[in-house]
Amino acid sequence: MSLTSVKQLKTVKKNVRKHVDAALEETGQLENTIVIFMSDHGEMLGDHGVYLKGPHFYDEAVRVPLIFSWKNRFAADLRADCLMELIDIAPTLLEAAGSPAPPRLDGRSLFPLLEGEALPERPILAQLLF
Repeated sequence: MSLTSVKQLKTVKKNVRKHVDAALEETGQLENTIVIFMSDHGEMLGDHGVYLKGPHFYDEAVRVPLIFSWKNRFAADLRADCLMELIDIAPTLLEAAGSPAPPRLDGRSLFPLLEGEALPERPILAQLLF
């Protein structure tokens, strides 16, 4: 991620968190609510001479934020440089709720990572079709 992208993300995170936390606090739900900020893809925004997303496999298009927040439960300001996918969200939420993920469910729980533990590495596969 470029420095500009990181600064923009931090600003969005700070402002969204302020409003979401205030609403959850007001309704008494802050301590038992998991908030997830995510994106399915990035945008090029002129990097590599490309705009929008397009059929490119640059970091700007594939390394996108996936932010979990659960007050007093998940590690704060944790950054992980491992592969996480949107299919990991369901197993993570199921584990947080104390329910086992069905064996047919793709993805893995990120719950240990969110509590500050390491996750085993897994291969990264990508396909780009033109």
